[in-house]
Amino acid sequence: NSKAAVALFEQALAINPDHAGALNNRGNALRDLARHEQALASYDHALAIEPDHADALYNRANALTDLARHEEALASYDRALTVEPDHADALYNRGNALRDLQRHDEALASYDRALTIEPDHAEALHNRGNALRDLQRHDEALASYDRALGIKPDDADFHMALALLWLLVGDFRRGWPEHEWRWKYAGVSLPRMSKPRWSGEPLNGRTILLCWEQGLGDTLQFVRFARLLRRRRARVIVACPPPLVRLLRRCEGIDELVPEGAPLPDFDYWTPLLSIPGVLGTDQYSIPGECGYLSADPALVARWRMRLAAYPGFRIAIASQGNPGYKGDRQRSIPLAFFGRLAQVPGVRLIDVGKGPGVEPLPEVGGSFEIIRFEDLDTTSGPFMDTAAILRNVDLTVSCDTSVVHLAGALGVPVWLAQTFVPDWRWLLARDDSPWYPSLRLFRQEAQGDWDGVFQRMAHTLRERLTSGIGPPNRTD
Repeated sequence: NSKAAVALFEQALAINPDHAGALNNRGNALRDLARHEQALASYDHALAIEPDHADALYNRANALTDLARHEEALASYDRALTVEPDHADALYNRGNALRDLQRHDEALASYDRALTIEPDHAEALHNRGNALRDLQRHDEALASYDRALGIKPDDADFHMALALLWLLVGDFRRGWPEHEWRWKYAGVSLPRMSKPRWSGEPLNGRTILLCWEQGLGDTLQFVRFARLLRRRRARVIVACPPPLVRLLRRCEGIDELVPEGAPLPDFDYWTPLLSIPGVLGTDQYSIPGECGYLSADPALVARWRMRLAAYPGFRIAIASQGNPGYKGDRQRSIPLAFFGRLAQVPGVRLIDVGKGPGVEPLPEVGGSFEIIRFEDLDTTSGPFMDTAAILRNVDLTVSCDTSVVHLAGALGVPVWLAQTFVPDWRWLLARDDSPWYPSLRLFRQEAQGDWDGVFQRMAHTLRERLTSGIGPPNRTD
């Protein structure tokens, strides 16, 4: 094992401390143990002895990538390639570093160079497809994924990339079946149940268990299908994450809620929530898009109406940050400073409903505009409960792509989504509305990372709306 390997290499290095090959291999064993800084030091020692050690340069770059030091990693890959120009893996990983730096054209060129050396490099084909998707060259991306799957037909990562791209371009017929590969994806496992999984059988009078999966936003989005199944005369049980229990008690179509980990009642069929549209053959024209399937607690709505009365004006709830643990969060989360463009519109008040470790401290905006925060938000009422009540008492919600968008959409209140250049699959392409949420409007980046353009357009639209005298569409007071 790697721990034993480290010990063996250290014994060898005690005899010959300047053995570049042993230092390189010790670095590899340390990296396997996720001891990245120590691995980097071992590679650096090897390179101090043998500056043109191609493997040490390559492995050093990989360790820098592990540490998210992408610029340094790129320089190390380039050094490795000056020594060994036909190192296909170095070209492949160089492409990955360039993608992490949002330099997608250069990443594509690096993958293409790797493929001229090793045409059947399946991972290079897969990430080439990702780079093409990032460049919105979707047909070419699909072809690259297909080539990768021709080499590794059972690779779940490749299938999931294909699934999400089919869904993004609106081809749900192909997308939903591919999306079932998520159950072979790293870290995801299909629940084990004693009863059959639902595959579309009539549900008249039968009980179906809907199992949550993935993120809280996914649960809020797909729990809409409970109402549809109830209309098919099913009795609907939903197994949900504990933080959503209080909110989902107010969801139409649910007969019984079971927090994850609690004993399950009897049922006839079960299905994961995100598998329902595939079973039903849902396409973008048959999404059950009528919203308001969630509602806020009336007592909390009344309480927040009184608290918010101290902040007159056109009130906008904002959420700028997603979960920092999500791989793509760096692209979707938005520095608070950009929301200043909305605050500059006369009469606008910003109320922050973001929460969690990604939320920026208010000093980040340098006092240039006011953001109202409530430190007790959702602390006693339960997750999302106060937030839902606030969203019912403001005039608009503006958010990055996080669970607040799904909450607002499910409540049926007006919400604007600040969308990245490469959107999540559910927001589709080239449209500013969503079949999932009729109350949602999308403001898409026109270039990678261009939040300023997004918020300029939002502010312009807001000014037009306020100067035309359009009143608050959903204020309950």
